[in-house]
Amino acid sequence: MSAAWFAPGRLNLIGEHTDYNDGFVLPFALPQRTVVRGSVHGETQWTVTSSTYGETVGFGEDDLRPGRITGWAGYVAGVVWALREAGHAVPFARFSIDSDVPVGSGLSSSAALECAVLTALVDLGRLDLPTADRPRLAQRAENDYVGVPCGVMDQAAATLCRAGHALFLDCRTLDVAHIPFDVAAAGLAVLVIDTNAPHRHADNEYAERRRTCEAAALPSNANMMPNRRDRSDSVTSNPGPSSVSSWSSSGRSGSKALFQGRCDRGIVEYEFSSAAAMSSSLVSKYQ
Repeated sequence: MSAAWFAPGRLNLIGEHTDYNDGFVLPFALPQRTVVRGSVHGETQWTVTSSTYGETVGFGEDDLRPGRITGWAGYVAGVVWALREAGHAVPFARFSIDSDVPVGSGLSSSAALECAVLTALVDLGRLDLPTADRPRLAQRAENDYVGVPCGVMDQAAATLCRAGHALFLDCRTLDVAHIPFDVAAAGLAVLVIDTNAPHRHADNEYAERRRTCEAAALPSNANMMPNRRDRSDSVTSNPGPSSVSSWSSSGRSGSKALFQGRCDRGIVEYEFSSAAAMSSSLVSKYQ
């Protein structure tokens, strides 16, 4: 069987750095997408060709060790590895990949690639993997094979978003609500600005921000960001942007202020994303 599968890029309306803190996010799918065409073949390897990079990469079972395949093909190998780690019999296949999701732009080109390949392998192998379980598996591919410490938002958006809606996602439970967000029907547009600053989750700054949030969730720092999402009375008594500004104006500086500031930012984003999703239609807020 030869067929095609696709997954979209995404934009996030609100909820930055909250997905790996078990918080709420509010992304929506873009028209730009990654398309995977493929079929099962008789060889004992997986072969992938990317029109974006102009490369063909082949890898076999011996390559299914985290970090063995690098670059764009590592995301494909990571999906195969994660499926096999979950106990699935993944068929050997040949894929060609085309995408108009800009790479390095913060629009989740990697998640679109992972989820398109994942859907293709599930169908080709007739694997028993419910759609609701796929974001976590794709996230594991990126976390544990590629080595990128991302949260689950991008993979969930690429898998679960609906046209004309934003996806209100609880990153702890993966419970979702589809919030009306038909921008075009309202005569509006979403403006995306290219800052020419490449977006790389594998960079030290992103990983360091996640480590900061995880450290804040330790019992010894429970007053800052307990359990990454749950907040103690000492935090809820002074929520919101004022907690950030209070640190800026208190004269504190250095790593401790940065540590607290990042914790406060996570709490503010958590609150804002929750409030935004309370509306029955996000578009009405901008008319």
